[in-house]
Amino acid sequence: MYDLLEDYVCAWEGVYKLPTEEKIEGRSCWRLVKAEDRIYASLEGPVLLDLHRGREIDLSRFAKELGWHFPHGPPHITDVTRFKEEWIVAVEVGHMLAGPSLEELKPLGFKHDQHNLLPHGHFLLVATAAGIYYTADLSNLPLPRAAPATHTPSFTAEGGCTATL
Repeated sequence: MYDLLEDYVCAWEGVYKLPTEEKIEGRSCWRLVKAEDRIYASLEGPVLLDLHRGREIDLSRFAKELGWHFPHGPPHITDVTRFKEEWIVAVEVGHMLAGPSLEELKPLGFKHDQHNLLPHGHFLLVATAAGIYYTADLSNLPLPRAAPATHTPSFTAEGGCTATL
């Protein structure tokens, strides 16, 4: 199991609805996120599936055009957040995406093995396989010299660990 949100379970084998454990999607699910007052499942492709309406936001055209590659299957979205009036999406392994809505996402110049996004004050923190990058404007994402990663970084705003290095 990768994620649990309200009455949905996200797993390698698909998306399940509780309490019946009904399988509602068969593609591998990597993450469940709340965005735009809906719950989305991040599916391989990458695809965002609106679990309430059954509508898909298929971003696989970017994967093909830009050469995204994940060694264990198709690329997928690892995180979604709001930063400075835009939706920001992290892709493993691909370009960060941004747009005023999830349907209007466009690739940015930042391409990496991205894991988590965390808005913090005026900055967006981006956890990648190489370390935690930060940006104030989505155009410049430096990796702090003093903070190389020895493990895959991750963080959360709700509790648990703030950063794992």
